Amino acid sequence: MTILLAPAVLNTVAPQRIVRADTAIGTIRRDRGSVVDSYGNTTKVILPNFTSWELGQSQVINGITYYQVATNEYVAKDSMVIDNYGASAADTDTTGGLIGSIRQGGGIAVDLNGDTTGNYLATGSSWKLGKVVQIAGSQYYQVSSNGYLAADSIDIRNLDGRLINPQTTVTQAVQTISKTGTLGYAAKVITSGGQDTGLTLPAGSSWQLGQSITINGNNYYQVATNEYVLASLMTTPNNTATPTTPIQKTITLRYNANVVNGNGQSMNVTLPQGSAWKIGQTKIIAGHQYYQVATDEWVLATTDQNTSAFASGPVIVTLNSEVPLYDTASNSMSRALGSGTSWKVSGAVKNRLGQYFAKVSTNEWIPISSYVFNNSAVTQEITDSAALEPDFATTVLK
Repeated sequence: MTILLAPAVLNTVAPQRIVRADTAIGTIRRDRGSVVDSYGNTTKVILPNFTSWELGQSQVINGITYYQVATNEYVAKDSMVIDNYGASAADTDTTGGLIGSIRQGGGIAVDLNGDTTGNYLATGSSWKLGKVVQIAGSQYYQVSSNGYLAADSIDIRNLDGRLINPQTTVTQAVQTISKTGTLGYAAKVITSGGQDTGLTLPAGSSWQLGQSITINGNNYYQVATNEYVLASLMTTPNNTATPTTPIQKTITLRYNANVVNGNGQSMNVTLPQGSAWKIGQTKIIAGHQYYQVATDEWVLATTDQNTSAFASGPVIVTLNSEVPLYDTASNSMSRALGSGTSWKVSGAVKNRLGQYFAKVSTNEWIPISSYVFNNSAVTQEITDSAALEPDFATTVLK
């Protein structure tokens, strides 16, 4: 589930009967997301169906209960499904104050029927546990009004911090493979016994894969002697799936951002520049990182003001045609790079004339045009990540 934060408006809230919500999340029902102000006047804003919003105060307006979703913006209680995440175990059948911390590969919430709720809780995050139930013969703990986690997906501790369900590492060899894999995300490296090696491999890096093994129910690929990474983070010639990965952050858009579905197809929807969105998932689509902003609605990760294409290392580009380089040492155009050749770009700048340059060596930069690279998404990611240098190469290109 993706939790959204609406852009705030500046009107003053009128005095009404107000009750504080208890960390509630509201998910919009079909065709019922109309927003009103504190007087009950329509704001002409409609929240998309099935999007989820962090709720503030509840307020009775003209006899109807509303919840605040932004400054002086309210949605009727009856137009949402409301979930109280982080509710105390005392609010349900008590488990004695137990705390559950999400294990790697866990964090998938289900309802009492065992169907996923679409909520993915971040690895390492901790939750107060409610009642214990049996779902399809397995033990689950309640973490919200209709959200449950499998007991074997969490480390359970009592109030004094003692772990009451220590995990036994189970390693099972599956097969030996001989193929190359490319990481869609930065990946932590563990041993075959499940211990963290302290190493992290960068997104976009490729590795010759050895053995495929299962560690605590999760599939891993071997990248070196006794070094393994999650298989779900790796794309191989026989695996083009694009799994989602939980992430908890709020993004702010650099510009009006185009929205695509999970297959990369345009939704013909544009989100406004400067709007903020709380996201819960990220995934690789056609080799590029995207953030989820609503159900099956995604934006390119670098549309976020605080996301850089260079965060995990250089970006590989391939040239559409021969391109002359700008040399900062001589402040002139120098040698040319050949059509079809590939290069590592370690940074980018934008000058006051709106011209972009991609760094390929200490003093050499590729002038960026719309068609210089063979992938438009790569061009977008690099220009999104450019640092502002107002006087960079302003006397060279005309």
